[in-house]
Amino acid sequence: MEIYYEKELKEKLGSWFIFLLLLFIPNYTTRMFFTFFLIINMLPSDVKHKKDRLLYYLPFAKGEIFIYSFLFLIFAVSVTHFISYLFVTSSFTTNMIILLKSINFSSAIFAISMLSVSFGLDNVGIPILFIIADLIIGDLGSTQIGPSFNPYALISPTHQGNIFLSLLLSILLVWLAYKSYVKRSVN
Repeated sequence: MEIYYEKELKEKLGSWFIFLLLLFIPNYTTRMFFTFFLIINMLPSDVKHKKDRLLYYLPFAKGEIFIYSFLFLIFAVSVTHFISYLFVTSSFTTNMIILLKSINFSSAIFAISMLSVSFGLDNVGIPILFIIADLIIGDLGSTQIGPSFNPYALISPTHQGNIFLSLLLSILLVWLAYKSYVKRSVN
């Protein structure tokens, strides 16, 4: 595992350093904006530019490469969250909710980006379109049961009307991305 991280850090340290530094800003929306740019510079970028083929010469299976990249993302989001929120006066519960929302969003966008490159599409444009559509569809109606009830707002990665349902969607998307990446043939 350390071989993979060493290789990735040598190649991408400059851009990752900037995005990781900006993840220390203790504002949820700002953090998710820079998390998006971190995600598109990770494994999805390697797959799009066919640099992931070099990783297959390392002693790793495709599934391991996916998992290592995903774990790095979750680790980076969590560590920067904890450090940045040391300087913010809010309750422990509020901080944990914000962390869970950050992980939900990051996981879903990583999965969407991986799904798009696994099918030969763009690692930037498709996630941007997904976020725009998600913001629009999730904003329609409300999360309260009634005539304007919008069940999508409950699972939306950007709105997260119900954090746990949103987490289930993120887990499903990551699983689908994992399966599509592992089964993708190398042409």
